[in-house]
Amino acid sequence: MVGIFGSLFDVDRVIVSGAIAAGAGPIIDAAIAALPRALDLPAPEIVASGLGADIVSIGAVAAAVEAARENALDLPVFALPEDCARA
Repeated sequence: MVGIFGSLFDVDRVIVSGAIAAGAGPIIDAAIAALPRALDLPAPEIVASGLGADIVSIGAVAAAVEAARENALDLPVFALPEDCARA
């Protein structure tokens, strides 16, 4: 998977994050060893995030808060039923 993304996006670094990051060392080591043979481009650096297991949830909440703040006043104008009857 890293090889595909590395070829498509020409990334310099791939960061493994979330709950699997703490135990991903052996997988990262295997990927680092295999990538140079699988890619035509220089292999990206692969590292584990030190932000902890909750970072995915924290990022999701942060994105939701940002979206709510950006769209808080984008409420459609509506008329109450009695206002429509008077018009």
